[in-house]
Amino acid sequence: MALATPFRAPAPVAFRSLTLRSEHLSPCSTMVAPVLLSRGLDPFLGIFTGFFAYYLHETHPRTALPPDERLSVLLRHKWDRFQQKRKEHLRGLDSGLA
Repeated sequence: MALATPFRAPAPVAFRSLTLRSEHLSPCSTMVAPVLLSRGLDPFLGIFTGFFAYYLHETHPRTALPPDERLSVLLRHKWDRFQQKRKEHLRGLDSGLA
């Protein structure tokens, strides 16, 4: 009959420090960002996803904004104000030349 030996926990393992020092870095150790589709398409995918998420946020019945608080209304207001200031500026230039 064999005697059961008591359970022994493994000895602790000493890990190296995870801090990076300049002497540990080499030109070849730069990290490369992971690529989802390709380096050229990933930015367009991110921009499309952001615009689509904002569109869904504005049009979803639960989170829909009132019509006067939507982004399109704000942009139209800003564009009209810019055009008005531009016309006033151009009128001022025309009257200064005459």
